[in-house]
Amino acid sequence: MLNVQQLTLSTILIASAAAMGCASSGGSTTRSQSPRAQWIESPSRGQAADKQIRIPGLAVSFEIPDVLYVFRDCVEAAHSPDGPGREWIPVIQCDGTGPSGGEDDFDDEGGDGSDRTMTIYVAHKKQAINERTVETMRADFERAGVTVAEIAYHENYVDKENRRGIEAKLQHFGGADSRYPTSETLRFTFAADDVVFIADTEYPFGTDVSGILSDWQRILWSFQLDEEGPLYGGEAAPAGEEAAAE
Repeated sequence: MLNVQQLTLSTILIASAAAMGCASSGGSTTRSQSPRAQWIESPSRGQAADKQIRIPGLAVSFEIPDVLYVFRDCVEAAHSPDGPGREWIPVIQCDGTGPSGGEDDFDDEGGDGSDRTMTIYVAHKKQAINERTVETMRADFERAGVTVAEIAYHENYVDKENRRGIEAKLQHFGGADSRYPTSETLRFTFAADDVVFIADTEYPFGTDVSGILSDWQRILWSFQLDEEGPLYGGEAAPAGEEAAAE
């Protein structure tokens, strides 16, 4: 018998497949694919030096933030297919390791972030990511039985210039008779060339998300496409990162 967590995962994957158009066929041929799309078909490992992870084949880099409260252990993910139809490839994974006890730590209600994970995936782009896509995504999620608490299009997400994408907060219920959600998923999807990057995390409903949201902003701000130039090339770092950048 499936437990609540398995049901939640199954539901969100079905909804994601619909929302991202993963069930459709007719993808571009290898000849017309961008290097990023070709990387999805045959992922290769990147290089890590100090606190920076570079994945040249995907034309991305990630600098591990100095200040993280929940998702403290960030690494290049194992690039094993995941997600709807196993068409999402994990790129960066940040796991929760629990509070260190410092005065400035954010804490969730359970007092332990060890079971928290934030992952940035890449997948083939099957539809445009723009303002018109918001209602399409909402309808697809709702048809799959996922409650959409919030969904919106952003022009400069987490203060990154031209980081355009769709943020969704999704709620999952344990059954038809449940009055309250058992968990929530926070997701941000943005496009580059003919691929989409998908940041995703799930946490129990009612969790104090202050630390999660703080880390979410820092991690996504530190995830850089090569065409965006150097990470600290004139953009304002999130609070707490400025001193580290100097």
